[in-house]
Amino acid sequence: MDELLVKLNYFDSWTKRRQELAEFYEDNLKDYVNIITDSAGMVSKFVISTDKKACLKTHLTLKEIQSKEVYNEPLCDLPQARRNCETFLSIPCDSYTTDSEAQIIVNAIRDFYETWI
Repeated sequence: MDELLVKLNYFDSWTKRRQELAEFYEDNLKDYVNIITDSAGMVSKFVISTDKKACLKTHLTLKEIQSKEVYNEPLCDLPQARRNCETFLSIPCDSYTTDSEAQIIVNAIRDFYETWI
């Protein structure tokens, strides 16, 4: 319980940092991918959408950048739910992600689209 109370002291700064990262990603990636995450809200992860999800994920992995599938299986049997599974990918947006790390992620995604697509 004490650990949770200590972490609560950092909650606002962690939230602000994730929002800053989300704004940075939004500004720098909006011409390459669809932005799903609203940077003005409570940002817990940064989600993008792309028809090239599998290839982009492989590209990021080769550059040692972690990305995660948001949904492995549709939550229900609707076309949009299936589409979200096929296209949604999250990229690092933790409060401890540095500006230089965020720039590396942006550069890798831009490189993928400018070089391969």
